[in-house]
Amino acid sequence: MWTASFRDSIEQLIRVSVGNGFKIRYFEPVSGGDINLAFKIIGENNATYFIKVNDANQFPDLFEKEALGLNLINSTKIIKVPQVIAYGREGDQVFLILEWIDIDFFTPASMFDLGIKLAKMHLTRNTEYGLFTSNYMGSLLQDNATDTDWLSFFIEKRLEPQIELASRQQFLTNQDRSDFQKVYPFIESIYEADKPSLLHGDLWSGNAVVDKLQQPILIDPAVYFGNREIDIAMTRLFGGFSQTFYNGYQETLPLKRGWEERCDIWNLYPLLIHLNLFGTSYLSQIRSVFKKYL
Repeated sequence: MWTASFRDSIEQLIRVSVGNGFKIRYFEPVSGGDINLAFKIIGENNATYFIKVNDANQFPDLFEKEALGLNLINSTKIIKVPQVIAYGREGDQVFLILEWIDIDFFTPASMFDLGIKLAKMHLTRNTEYGLFTSNYMGSLLQDNATDTDWLSFFIEKRLEPQIELASRQQFLTNQDRSDFQKVYPFIESIYEADKPSLLHGDLWSGNAVVDKLQQPILIDPAVYFGNREIDIAMTRLFGGFSQTFYNGYQETLPLKRGWEERCDIWNLYPLLIHLNLFGTSYLSQIRSVFKKYL
């Protein structure tokens, strides 16, 4: 994998970005999730960076879109994200080079701070739902074609493409598809309108970390402008966010009445993503939402 040309390209890109005559000593594998290969780049004088690598033929613009998302969040100047050093393609591989961050454990104070900063980020508003470009949720394409109506956007750009993909993979039955159609009117009956907010888009507990200074940091975004309850709902899907996080958020930008009831509905989208990526072990959670609301 680490051909001489690949190594030279990475080294040169870091040199251009940081301007310090950087030279690579070696690459060290690190945990990078289920989608990408990930490594720590160790340089001379112990300079370190993070790199993700994937298949350029399958995902030619995966890291370009991730870099865009990180830069969008960074442009708010509210919450820290890893600095984008460079992204590109070398042969059959695409890569994204980021600032290396030594992570720590959240304290109640830093979890509270995360809630405050996420709420302030959600005050970055837009007139439409979506984004000026598509991107990815995990390794699945996320269509961000804009819409002025949130429920239409959520159903047509989030749920329906994943339902179609799951059906092609024979993960959903005809009854499941029918149940989704029955859920749509219910969503409208409990929806509380809100303005489009800049979302992280994939805010499970593994995508919010804290550094040694106890600064909250967001990683691996799938950004677009949407209903801010999407981010809040996903924090509840796989756990990891303490009550102090919600306290910080609510004190800064209180959620609309009934938000807790809507979380299961919004989480149908990430559950469908997981169904399509990892198989039918997620189907029972989807059906439990149908059982709860139908």
